[in-house]
Amino acid sequence: MELSVDVPGFSRLTATNGDLLEIFGPDSAEHDQLDTGPVAGFWVDDIVGAHEELDEAGVEGVTEIERGPDGHRWFYFRAPDGNFYELCEHPRPRPVKGVRPE
Repeated sequence: MELSVDVPGFSRLTATNGDLLEIFGPDSAEHDQLDTGPVAGFWVDDIVGAHEELDEAGVEGVTEIERGPDGHRWFYFRAPDGNFYELCEHPRPRPVKGVRPE
């Protein structure tokens, strides 16, 4: 994994297949609402549909959909277990297991 972002309160590691590991520290000003510790993120195919489904179900803490400079979108929500989770969608196709991108 390569350290691709390293700023106060946030680091991102990028694997050779494009997978990301993002680490938010307690001094990350952009993630104040994430008060439960580590946040697991899950890749979805339809971020808008997932957001609507959770919002309509009355799930607590559903944030607005945000967009990164590379086009990926994400939002957070608080699950019944009390922890925050992230759902994200990326404009590039998902990697195929065992196949490295060119």
